[in-house]
Amino acid sequence: LAEPKVTALFAQGAHDLAMLASIKRLPSELWTGSGGYYQARAIGLEVLRRGGQVVRFDHGGSTGMIDMPEPLAMRELSVSSRFVVTTEGAAELCRELDGARHNAAGRAVELVGGAGDPHFGQALRLPARPGNGRTVYATGAIYGFRQVIPPVLRDPVYIDWQLRLATELCRIGPAIVLRPHPEGIFRGRPHPLESIKPTASAPFETLMAEADIFVFDYP
Repeated sequence: LAEPKVTALFAQGAHDLAMLASIKRLPSELWTGSGGYYQARAIGLEVLRRGGQVVRFDHGGSTGMIDMPEPLAMRELSVSSRFVVTTEGAAELCRELDGARHNAAGRAVELVGGAGDPHFGQALRLPARPGNGRTVYATGAIYGFRQVIPPVLRDPVYIDWQLRLATELCRIGPAIVLRPHPEGIFRGRPHPLESIKPTASAPFETLMAEADIFVFDYP
């Protein structure tokens, strides 16, 4: 079952890298988000092959907090010359992951900490208000045939989990806001959680100011 799909993916990757190699002018230094994005990953590989620099930035903010060096090495360090995380503390956590620096490309990678995530600063500046008991259930994405690193639950199991958890939360109290992940295969389409109650579509940063409790089921 896997062989036809894997073969097609290798063929597509080889085709795209050959096409990029034929482009005469590419930047000598590339800044992108996570190395997990296909287009940015492919372009960065060609820039590195030509001796250029590729600076990538963390996506999500939890990198280094879980003792799993392989995802960091595979997704980011193997396709970067510099990788930037939110703070110097987070960068030190990444440096402590045994094996992360010995990435698949065998290339020395600089790990850099930034000045913090402004969204967290925004949350700390929210004004004090009376508690309203409002609870936001913020789900992870439903990926379809995609998979991420570390792997997530497969869709049928994860959707079933979300429905069960949301049903129980709504049973416990009425002030429940269901906020599905904005990406994934249900982007722009009704999410299965709509069968329980209408879901929120406002940006998560807006919901932060309106609730007391947040429930996450994936880091």
